Amino acid sequence: MHYNAMAIFVHVVQAKSFTKAAKELSLPLSTLSRKITELEKSLETKLLTRTTRSVELTDIGKIYYRHCQEGFALFNFANQTLRQHRSTEQGQLHISVPPNLAEPLFLPVIKIFQNQYKQAQVNVSISERLLNFNDDNLDLSFRVAPPDNDNHIVVSLLKYRHILVAAPSYLATKSSIKQPSDLKKHSLIGFGFHNKPELTWRLKNNQNTYEHSFSPNFSINDYMGVLEAAKLGMGIAEAPSILCSEKIDAGDLVKLLPSWRFPEITLFAVHQGPQSLSRLARLFLNLCKDQFQIRRHELTIK
Repeated sequence: MHYNAMAIFVHVVQAKSFTKAAKELSLPLSTLSRKITELEKSLETKLLTRTTRSVELTDIGKIYYRHCQEGFALFNFANQTLRQHRSTEQGQLHISVPPNLAEPLFLPVIKIFQNQYKQAQVNVSISERLLNFNDDNLDLSFRVAPPDNDNHIVVSLLKYRHILVAAPSYLATKSSIKQPSDLKKHSLIGFGFHNKPELTWRLKNNQNTYEHSFSPNFSINDYMGVLEAAKLGMGIAEAPSILCSEKIDAGDLVKLLPSWRFPEITLFAVHQGPQSLSRLARLFLNLCKDQFQIRRHELTIK
């Protein structure tokens, strides 16, 4: 077993530097380098390519890193579940969650959490803004934008992108869409507000960038409404990949322009710091980290 070497390998990839990883792990640089070399020899393959400025994964290294991440997430989740199997943790937990993310992301985690801690009460507030931790008696805030307050602790949980989708019924009667400029010929559904009639979609393909500014044929400030309109064949829509995966798997929607990508979005957890974080909140945050890591391929569409 090369568990320690695998853990070091994952840390090097995340740190993007042998020197930084050695410092964070409190290991001599020579020891860390030797562990990676031994791991590559035992696997009979090269995992990393070192340059003077960075560390890059080889193609096989990318595959190995992905499986290592999944393995460690499952390992940590199994250990946590075993430790907490008969826990008597109790109390109230108040979290805030962005609109439309409660159902696909947080309800499954809350179900697991309350199965483990049967006396825990969880209250969820749906809000785009950062609630006041003290006035709102808030434990954790989950957001897609980091707060302006430098005193808050920000934890990155999940990265995803928005994608373009349409119903097969719509695509069957319309001209094909092979490049972003084809969007001009189609009915478009947008997430928007009545006082902001024009939207802009920014797409990138390697070094090429395309911006499409338009007034949508239909707009609504709710992504579930956006997707339902797309499902009904009302046009092409842009929505978070997290909300689209089930509808794409069911054949209700089709992903468009897969080689063109929207900017990456990060889901953050925000709290006031370790001293202000209750044990119940800490347990829930750790469970979110593990579950999102386990489900990340299911939740995100490349």
